[in-house]
Amino acid sequence: MSDTNDKELVAGHPPAVKAGGSRHGQHRRNSENEKISSNEIKKEEQEYGSDPKPDRNSDVILSGAVGKGDKDFTPQAVKQFHEKPIPSKEKRPVQQTHHINQPR
Repeated sequence: MSDTNDKELVAGHPPAVKAGGSRHGQHRRNSENEKISSNEIKKEEQEYGSDPKPDRNSDVILSGAVGKGDKDFTPQAVKQFHEKPIPSKEKRPVQQTHHINQPR
């Protein structure tokens, strides 16, 4: 059997693969096109400028008020909020009798 490059492509893509009793299209692998050398990256940074670095002290706005991150909600307060209270009494499941209506 010949390779997919040797086969004639229909509509610009390779034929579907049969797996599990049905035909599926193959995943496209564009790794060849995505490889960019470090020189090209440096040229792009010089031409367009590098990405802005994220500000570590950025303020968070909560409901219109400026938040202080972890200072507003300490890890202990968040943990206490998310913990479920332990019930004092155990809930027992309700016993339901199932009636099956059958003809006589």
